[in-house]
Amino acid sequence: MNDSEFEAFYTRVAPRVRAYLVRSVGRLSLADDLMQEAFFRFLRSGFEGEGEEERRRYLFRIATNLTRDHFRSPESAESQVTHHPSAERGDDLQEGRSQERLDLARALAQLGQRDRQMLWLAHAEGLSHRELARVFDLEEGSSRVLLHRARRRLEDLLTSDTLQSARCSR
Repeated sequence: MNDSEFEAFYTRVAPRVRAYLVRSVGRLSLADDLMQEAFFRFLRSGFEGEGEEERRRYLFRIATNLTRDHFRSPESAESQVTHHPSAERGDDLQEGRSQERLDLARALAQLGQRDRQMLWLAHAEGLSHRELARVFDLEEGSSRVLLHRARRRLEDLLTSDTLQSARCSR
């Protein structure tokens, strides 16, 4: 990939990778650091792939692995995700949709890292079960089961009394 091809790829893919990382780690500065490292490793790897979709999946795999590595390190214990930055902002949203987005952000923050990542990649990025399996280094059947469980946990959180009581206490 030459410089102009990489620049075009970066322009198309970087906002999506950044959004994924922000949802995964919950902090903009950390997401930006991980994104920079992901693109650095992508370039250093020399991976060409057979097309942009394959390169994008490979980049998401790098980003996923960097996130895992970050949360495995001892100094990251205090930086575990407790909420998403947008969970505290409702100023630019309409009132009804604002509450729904806050509820979703709170529920996502209560999920485990892998659940958040799988849900984001499946629903925001549109990855198939096969593509999820490649990103997470799983069998396709396992990715189906794990995504189903993540959806179920999110649904349970969205309908739980805990979330409802958080809404009422505001």
